[in-house]
Amino acid sequence: MKMLITVLAIAVSLGLAAGDVFAFGCPGLQKAANESIAKADEAAGKMSDGAAKGRAQANVEVAKALVKMSEENHKKAVETKEAKWHYVAETQAKAAKAAAEMK
Repeated sequence: MKMLITVLAIAVSLGLAAGDVFAFGCPGLQKAANESIAKADEAAGKMSDGAAKGRAQANVEVAKALVKMSEENHKKAVETKEAKWHYVAETQAKAAKAAAEMK
């Protein structure tokens, strides 16, 4: 019985620690989004078709706005210590990367 309680305590501790680790994935996702935005911005600048260039630039602007919101929400999460803001920031960073990579 004592062994079971020890094993459960360790499992719960690891689970809580893993939750904190995953909650702080925002900066990595934001970095990846910013890299995709830089590539998309460069590619948009080289486009000759006006309509395609306009769409690409619009996607880049949306992606930049999403990354900015993600960074603000990450700061809020750090200040308030509320995990929900990390999850919002992660979602925004993922959406920014997707918008930048949209063709």
